[in-house]
Amino acid sequence: MPLRSSVVHGDVCIVGSGFAGVAAAERLATSGAAVIVLDAGFDGGRPPAPVPTVRVEGDADFDVDDNRVVGVGGTSAKWNGVATRPEPATVAEWPIPTGELSRYFDQAEQWLGVAGAPPRQGAEPPRSDMLRPASTTLLPEHLPSLARFDPVVLPFAFVAGGPRRLAEHDVPRMLATGAALRTGTSVRSVEPARRGATTVHVVDAEGHAGVVRARRVVLACGVVETIRILAMSTGRRNRVGVGNLAGRLGCGVNAHPRRRATIHRAPELDGRRGVLRSYRVGDEFAAAGLGRVLLDVNYMEPVPMIDVTVEQEAAAGNSIRLGADGDLHARLTLSARDHATIAAADRLIADVAMTLPGAGTPSPPVTRWFHPAGGCAMAETAATGVVDPHGQVFGVPGVYVAGAATFPTSGAGNPTLTVVALALRLADHLRTLG
Repeated sequence: MPLRSSVVHGDVCIVGSGFAGVAAAERLATSGAAVIVLDAGFDGGRPPAPVPTVRVEGDADFDVDDNRVVGVGGTSAKWNGVATRPEPATVAEWPIPTGELSRYFDQAEQWLGVAGAPPRQGAEPPRSDMLRPASTTLLPEHLPSLARFDPVVLPFAFVAGGPRRLAEHDVPRMLATGAALRTGTSVRSVEPARRGATTVHVVDAEGHAGVVRARRVVLACGVVETIRILAMSTGRRNRVGVGNLAGRLGCGVNAHPRRRATIHRAPELDGRRGVLRSYRVGDEFAAAGLGRVLLDVNYMEPVPMIDVTVEQEAAAGNSIRLGADGDLHARLTLSARDHATIAAADRLIADVAMTLPGAGTPSPPVTRWFHPAGGCAMAETAATGVVDPHGQVFGVPGVYVAGAATFPTSGAGNPTLTVVALALRLADHLRTLG
């Protein structure tokens, strides 16, 4: 919406309306804080705002922009509803006590409405035993039968609603608490104050510049935008960007490489079907040359597809930086450990294929990249990170980061539950500050 005033005031300004921003805003507004949520995009009634391009270098074929969504709900628009807890080893060295993390995982599961996969009474959605032989043969524990996505019941922590959930359910719930949402409002930079309110410099969709002043500012706008805003926030007292005291801003960016292969079954000849002698196609299809293509009538028969998601090392050399040209430059490479992990994933895919009755050879695995994280890692000191264990930017009181950008390590699981847990924890911390 257009800026009706060049200056807007609030207690807390949250940049981004994805999972982290909405969860924190709802909890803070419930406690009586005047919360302003800014989003560069719009709601579902308008097309999403364009995503700025990030120039990528390195051997990791990772389309950074493809993992970003500018609009109400953020990347939840691409979310498949998975909300699993991280493995204990993933968070073992995080600067947060594991017991405290566990309590906030509980709260995040309640906030999201997570459902597990225990035995249930009554009607259940259709399930498939297609991959059960692999589960019982190769994995350390037996998984239940795999359920289809459309009835939204799976054998792991899952949330109904998927990509529609946040924008259609959680954002209205946030607004009902009194939080204000300003769409079409892009943040250019933040200007921390030694005392008093922090200034957030913004521009609306019509090009009108303005500022939002708040005692506390939370950047919850994803890895890339958070790094960009902090890097752009320079001034007389800070020429290297907010949070860049030790040159750590933008370092340790990582993602989830996912190897995917399809298991092709060898077709069986069926003499009852005879030999196809002739067929007809419409003029439109013939003109397009599609008459040369014949699809088997059973082309919709389910085919096993195997996804293996692995962890990428959060190496300091993997970074997103603001270049002298004003563009963001990402350098993403695979370490020797990353290559070994991906090779292990390929071996697992081959082993799974061997256990499936009647299966043929898996297609060559392809890599897709998901869930960017890091770049503003939490740590005990500024020498090893960008934010403290509560998400406050080192040396900058009043400016905080929420979301996967603060992850020191990512594990191999979906980050949504952890993002919400840390956002709720940050909101509780801000409430104690008054």
